[in-house]
Amino acid sequence: MDLRSGIDGREFQPFYQPVVDFLTGELLGFECLARWAHPRRGLLGPDSFIPLAEDKGYIGALSDALLAGAVQDARAWPLHLRFSINVSPVQLQDLDLPLRLLRRLHEGGIEPHRLTVELTESRPVADMAMARRVVTTLREAGIKVVLDDFGSGSASLLSLHHLPFDGLKVDRSFLVALDSENGRTIIRTVVDLARSLGMSTVIEGIETPEQFAQLQGMGFDRAQGFLFGRPMPASAAARLIATRGLKRLGVR
Repeated sequence: MDLRSGIDGREFQPFYQPVVDFLTGELLGFECLARWAHPRRGLLGPDSFIPLAEDKGYIGALSDALLAGAVQDARAWPLHLRFSINVSPVQLQDLDLPLRLLRRLHEGGIEPHRLTVELTESRPVADMAMARRVVTTLREAGIKVVLDDFGSGSASLLSLHHLPFDGLKVDRSFLVALDSENGRTIIRTVVDLARSLGMSTVIEGIETPEQFAQLQGMGFDRAQGFLFGRPMPASAAARLIATRGLKRLGVR
C-alpha cells in the first residue's frame, strides 16, 4: 500500500551519479537512481523497494515516474549530457515499453539518443524472444541499451548471447581482482570481449585514485563511482554541471 501511494504521491525521485570519460575525466552524463522519500522511514535506497515493486507488478509505474522526473531535470542540462535509467528484466516482457519511454521523452523535449536503458539482472529474463524484440525496438528508436552489473549474475552471458546490447557495464566486484595478475587479466578479457562484440564499456564502483590508476590501459571507455561523485539530488547535479566540479578531484 505504501508503494502504490508513494508512486501516486510522487514520493519517488531520481538521484544522479556522474559518469565520466575514462581518459579525460569529462562529465558525460548521469545514471539515474531511484530514491524513495518515505514519509515515515526517510530516504530509502532501491534495495528496499525494487524487489517488492517487481513482485507486486508496480515496477513499470515506478520506472515511468522516475523517468518523468529525470526528463524534467535533464531539460536544463547541456544537450551533450546523457542519462540512464535501470530497467528490470520483468519490463522486457512488455512490448509497449519502448512506446512509453519515447512518449515521456517526447513530452519533455528530450531526444532519444540522450537516454540509455540499463538492464539489471535482478531476475532471469522469462521470454528471451520477447525481450529481444523490446531491446531491438529501443535501439531502432535511438535509445542505447546496456547490460548492467556484468559479472554479478549467472544470466550475464546468456543475456549477452541473446540480446543486442550497445554496451557492458562491468560490476564493481571485479575491482577486488585488481590486486592479482590473474584478476587483471580477467578484467582485460572482459573489455576485449565487449570490443569484439562492438560494445562500449563502463567500469563502476571506483572509489579511490589507486583503483583508477590500476585500471589505466585496460581500455575502458567510461567510469563511475564515488571517486567521481556519489548519487545526488537534481539540485546538486545542476551545481556540478555549472561548476565542473569533477576537475577539482585531480583525477585528470
